[in-house]
Amino acid sequence: MIDEESKVWIVPILLLDYPALLDYPEVKNIALGSCTSGDYGLARKEIQEALHDTTESTNYNLEMKLKYWDYLEIDLKCVISEDGNTILTFGLWSDLECYKWQSEDDLKHLAEDRDPALEPTCHYKIQPENQGKLVWLTGTPGSGKSTVGHLMSKEAGYVYFEGDCVDNYLNPFISPVLSENDASKNAFRQKPLKGLTRDCLSPHYGLESQAKYIEVQKKRIGGDFVVAKAIGSRKERDQIRKVFPECIFVILTITKEFQKKRLLARHGEDKEGEGVVNMLTDFYKYFEPPEEDELNTVSIDITEDMAPKDVMKSVLKILEEDKNAIVAQAEIWPRRTKTQI
Repeated sequence: MIDEESKVWIVPILLLDYPALLDYPEVKNIALGSCTSGDYGLARKEIQEALHDTTESTNYNLEMKLKYWDYLEIDLKCVISEDGNTILTFGLWSDLECYKWQSEDDLKHLAEDRDPALEPTCHYKIQPENQGKLVWLTGTPGSGKSTVGHLMSKEAGYVYFEGDCVDNYLNPFISPVLSENDASKNAFRQKPLKGLTRDCLSPHYGLESQAKYIEVQKKRIGGDFVVAKAIGSRKERDQIRKVFPECIFVILTITKEFQKKRLLARHGEDKEGEGVVNMLTDFYKYFEPPEEDELNTVSIDITEDMAPKDVMKSVLKILEEDKNAIVAQAEIWPRRTKTQI
C-alpha cells in the first residue's frame, strides 16, 4: 500500500523467513513495517564507506519502522539508492545490512540456489560408521553457546550443528575456518535450505521434530556432535531425550547483568540494539537449572574473567572425566560451578 502524498509505504519485510516463503508462501512473515522518506541526518561512517562517499556527506533518506513477531518494534534509519533497488542500514546485529529488491527472476534463482535439507553442504568428514556422542549446549541468549560450539568444532573435532540456523531454514553446518568471534552472525549468513517439510517450519514445529532432523544428520555424517540451541526447561530437555536418550546437556549459566553486557556488545547500544537486547534478556526468566534426577545434565557458571576457550576447556574436561557415566547412562551428573572445574 502506497500513500503518494506522505511518501509512506506499508510493506512486508522478507528477512529471515524468505527461504520458507519460497516453498510455503502461506507461512506468516516475521516482520511487517512502514517506510517513510525524508531527511534523517548524516548516515553512519560504515554506510558512507559502502557508498564510496569520500566526502562523508550522505544523509539518511528513509526510515523503516518494523514490527517483529507482533511485539518487537525497531526503527531503522536507512539510505535508499536513487533507483530504489537497494537499501543500506546499520541493523539489528550492529553491522552493515543491505536489502535488495528481488525480481521474479531473482526469486527463481534464490529458490534454486539452496542446499538440500536432507544433505546440506558441510565441511566435516563423512563417517556414518562412527557414531559418537551428542552434546547439547544450552543457556540464555548471550551465554556463548554458538561460540563454544564453534570452538569445539575447530579445536576438538566435533561436528557443530547450529540450532538457530534450522529455525530460520538455513544450513546448520558452519565452517570451522570462520571466526568464532562472529559465531552468532555467521549463523545468519548460511545458505538457505530447500525441501524442509511443512511441519518443520518455525515456529510451528517442536523440539522433538528438530531432534529428529539432527538424528538424520548425525546418522549421515557421524562423529561427535555438538548442538548449540537455547532450550530453557526440564520439559524441553525431555522432548530431546525422546529422540536422544543419551544426549548430554551442558547448561551455560550466566548472570543477568553479564548477559546484558554481552548482548549490548553484540547488538549495539543504540536504540535499535537496545530493543533487541531487551527482548533477549526477557527470555532469561524461562531458563531453569537441571533437576536432581536429570541424567547426563551439567551446568557451568560463566564469569566475566572466563574467555570462550576457558569455557570450552571446562566442557571438554567434564566430558572426559564423566565419559564412563555418559556411556552407562545410569548415573546422575552433579551440578558444577566454575570453582569445581
